[in-house]
Amino acid sequence: MLRAQWAEAIEAALDEPGVTLAVAQLRLLAEPGGVLDMLEARGFDIVGPRWRAE
Repeated sequence: MLRAQWAEAIEAALDEPGVTLAVAQLRLLAEPGGVLDMLEARGFDIVGPRWRAE
């Protein structure tokens, strides 16, 4: 349920102008199919430490 809430909130924020800041557990962001994967799939350039396990 938490993942669905995050996905909905992110989708809504991406449709709005301006800058959005969110704080979340790394596990939620970096899990396979998580928030970072979702953003990357939408074409966003994810910059920062590696989040995928080798």
